[in-house]
Amino acid sequence: MPEPKRPQTPQWGKSVALWVAIILVLVVVVANLSAPSRSTPQSQLPYSEFLAKVEEGAVASVEIRGAEIVGKLANEQQFRTFNPGDPELVRTLREKNVRFDAKPEEGRSLLAAIIFQMLPFLVILGIWILVMRQMQNGAGRGAMGFGKSRAKMLTEKQAKKASSLIVLAVQPGLAGTHR
Repeated sequence: MPEPKRPQTPQWGKSVALWVAIILVLVVVVANLSAPSRSTPQSQLPYSEFLAKVEEGAVASVEIRGAEIVGKLANEQQFRTFNPGDPELVRTLREKNVRFDAKPEEGRSLLAAIIFQMLPFLVILGIWILVMRQMQNGAGRGAMGFGKSRAKMLTEKQAKKASSLIVLAVQPGLAGTHR
């Protein structure tokens, strides 16, 4: 009676593809969380042009976030520039009656920081789980197949048949007497 065959385990390529997909999704999520949100497009304005527009009176409002300056011109066009450390900027904005506000620099969100901290650990854990599954499931196939023994377990019936054949091979005169 033949032994029942084990169900085929999925190929290691499928599990690798799954892990690659998971890692790509994590990278996209982290990239989206860490990117600053922009509701409206803003044009980059050199700092010297920004100062010239302030002097002309063409700047309606400004928001200073650390070194970044985001504002709106009189024609409702939005812009952004970076303050190189000009100590006279606030005085100039006051003299030209530009409405301005100061806010702290935007940092990464807590969720993005946690994901960035845990991502290397999760990648190493994922690779370790993949290797362990390969060693348990399909050690005879794939990249980790070099250590699997190809010996098969014998049932009692197969063992008797094998011992009978060994006896017959060693003692050819007993061929007709032993069954």
